[in-house]
This record gives sequence, C-alpha cells and structure tokens, in this order.
Amino acid sequence: MENLKDKWKVDKNIIEELRKKFVLLKKDVQEIEVISCKIRIQRRVFQDVFRVWKKDDKDIFKDLCFKFIEFCIKKQILLHTLNIFGLVDDQLDRGFFDRENLNEAIDWGVIWIPLIDLKNIDFFPLTFFHELGHCWISITPPKNEKEWEVFEVFNDLPAICIYSQMFPPHTRTFRDAVKFRTYAGNSSRKKEVMENPEKLLDELLKDAYGN
Repeated sequence: MENLKDKWKVDKNIIEELRKKFVLLKKDVQEIEVISCKIRIQRRVFQDVFRVWKKDDKDIFKDLCFKFIEFCIKKQILLHTLNIFGLVDDQLDRGFFDRENLNEAIDWGVIWIPLIDLKNIDFFPLTFFHELGHCWISITPPKNEKEWEVFEVFNDLPAICIYSQMFPPHTRTFRDAVKFRTYAGNSSRKKEVMENPEKLLDELLKDAYGN
C-alpha cells in the first residue's frame, strides 16, 4: 500500500526549481493587506481568478483570508500570521508551502498554487485555505511517523470546513476537491472528513489544545 506521506510530498528537485522561480516572480505581484499582514499575489493568479469570479480581484483574496481568520477565531485555533506570497506553477499537481527570507526580521510564507487549480477554479479556494493553514496555524510539526497523519488531517480540516461553506459536503465539487486536494480526504478518517468535517475538527482540537 502506498505511503500517504510519500504520495503527498513534493519532489525535492521541483522545490529547488520553485525557489529559483521565486526570485523572478516575487516582483510580478499585487499587494493587499489583511489585518497586519502583507499578501502579495502574482498578477497571473489575480487575472485568472478574476476572469471566472468577476469580482474586484483584491476583494477576492481579502474575502478568502478573512473567512479563514474568522473560522479560526470561532474555533479558537491558535494563529501566527505571516506575510505571504501567492504564486502559481505549472509543474505542481498540488499546493505547496515554503518560506523565504527577504533580508527582513521574519520569513515570508510562500503559497504555491498548481496551474491546474486555476483551470479548475472551484478547487482553488481549498488549495489556498490549506496552504494558508501551513502559513498561519500554530501547531508543532510531528517528530515521528505515527503522529504524521493526525498532523496532516488537523491542518486540512479548517480548510475543508471553510470550503464546505462555499460548496456543501453533499455536492460533487466538495467531494472531488477533498478527495483530490487533501491528505485528510485520503486518510483513515476520510469517511468522517467527507460527512462531517467540523465534528472531526472539534475532536482533534480537544486533543491539540484541550478546548
């Protein structure tokens, strides 16, 4: 049986290429502010999302970030907000989170969005929410293999819950996005993830924070 952790890893050679591309792409961005964070989104991402959603492009990303923040506040999920770049790449088949230092006191989070998610735009918010979780949710990565699935499922669930407000769990869009874009949707808890992700999140929050 294929190891899920290995299946969802991004190849190290692709990571090195992404870091080289970052140097070129980091200037081709539009900036918005959300609370005290700077969010710099590659112009191509703005254009592709705007073309489909027909909303003011800056409002789209502010709305997504505020949905994420509001949900985490509601659930008392601890956050440590970073400044963020949102970039797109055609080699990726799933989202990827990285960190870059711009000779500043703190690192920037870098959210890499696969081009396929701009073509299938309904998947895009879930990928964005998931990688935003890697940027902003305060949780210590696991030290051993046994804890890895719980960590990944925990990180997925806020994204899935917020996404379910846009596409309810009974819809095919929700089920396909969770299956193809999340670790949780392929884990041993996948039935609970698909049917009632918020209930499962509440259970894991008790373990993580004692809420």
